[in-house]
Amino acid sequence: IESSFQDGATAVLLEKGQTKQAVSILSIALTKNWSSFMIPSGGFRNDNSFFNKLSPRKEHQLETHLHIDKARIENSILPEFSIIKNEIRKIIFEQKNPNIAIILNLISPELEKQLHSILIAEEYVKDIYLSTNCIPQTMASTVPLVIEKAVAKKKDFLVNIISVSMGEGLSLNISKIEVSEASVLETIISDDFFDNGFVTHEI
Repeated sequence: IESSFQDGATAVLLEKGQTKQAVSILSIALTKNWSSFMIPSGGFRNDNSFFNKLSPRKEHQLETHLHIDKARIENSILPEFSIIKNEIRKIIFEQKNPNIAIILNLISPELEKQLHSILIAEEYVKDIYLSTNCIPQTMASTVPLVIEKAVAKKKDFLVNIISVSMGEGLSLNISKIEVSEASVLETIISDDFFDNGFVTHEI
């Protein structure tokens, strides 16, 4: 798993509407290998004094900002691919809107390509976007940027987005949301940054 991740933050604004398509989220916690993907130093990596003062910090955690164990992640995630595939199939067959795009955000290019191949083989969806193809790769913050690309390419008023994301802990999340082309605003890119902020990913 490549470690050339970038810092970044994105936001998605949700507005209650009259659509019959509800937002749905399925979370899978793979806690046996929770430490295979973690950010123990949170937002304080530029100043060790912040990290050292964190009261809930556990003794075995390291100051390394990003900790990823490729082998353990793959051994934990791969057995769940059948569950992911079945859940996506279920979502697709329940949809009234045929305009569907799938976003894979599994951090690892290898894992995303493997799941992509599995989904393509099913032949029920062709529009699949790999988050690791986006530059920069900002973990979960990359998802809204990929949604923008997916909706723009579909060029339809409404698109059902199915997002499969991997997170710290170790967790898998499958979400479904209907996005209108009109609701996707132009991306504003800024290089503003904060030296340190009260942000922590303590687990």
